[in-house]
Amino acid sequence: MSSNCSKVIYSGKTLIDLTQDTVTAETLLVGTTAHDASGKQITGTMSAGVTLNLIQTFNTFLPTSTVESDNSVTSTDDSGNSLVSTFNEDDSVVEVYTAADGTTITRVSVVNGDGTFTDTYTCSDGTTMTKQTITNDDGSYSYTYN
Repeated sequence: MSSNCSKVIYSGKTLIDLTQDTVTAETLLVGTTAHDASGKQITGTMSAGVTLNLIQTFNTFLPTSTVESDNSVTSTDDSGNSLVSTFNEDDSVVEVYTAADGTTITRVSVVNGDGTFTDTYTCSDGTTMTKQTITNDDGSYSYTYN
């Protein structure tokens, strides 16, 4: 018989804490595995066409999101803002945020071979910024901007 573990504390330091996680089988894509707040392993049951609430991305909450059959999520709000996130087979993610005034920001997120993450932002005015995220040995993050 196996038991679930939702929190690991070693020498007084919390190493893993799932107790505040909100993932459920219903909000996880079909066939994807994860652990819920109790530590139980779950397998996703959500499929294309399911509506989700409160998808957070670009540090903005857009209240209604729909999973599409092409591995994308389309999110909208009542103010006319929208976000289309496309999840590619190479693990990259392309997100296009369109503000109600038509201004766009495109973010391309890539996981690099060395374990770092690179996000490239392109604004509709042609401005581009690149951010590289590095996970430090202690679990904290360092950022480099270009």
